[in-house]
Amino acid sequence: GAELAPVQRVIESGDSGELFAPFSDEERQQIVAAAKERRFGKGEQVVVEGREGSTFFIVLSGSA
Repeated sequence: GAELAPVQRVIESGDSGELFAPFSDEERQQIVAAAKERRFGKGEQVVVEGREGSTFFIVLSGSA
């Protein structure tokens, strides 16, 4: 079959634990459809603690 996008693989595989469990299959598909892959370089600042944000990140590799 076709290879799943990394975020889709995480959401659908259960690797995210209980995070996406409350969502229906349709809602999870909407999350996958809205997701955008972003890559950050080593040491690059992604978020600032205490600063309000409007983005949700799923770290697929590396560390937070």
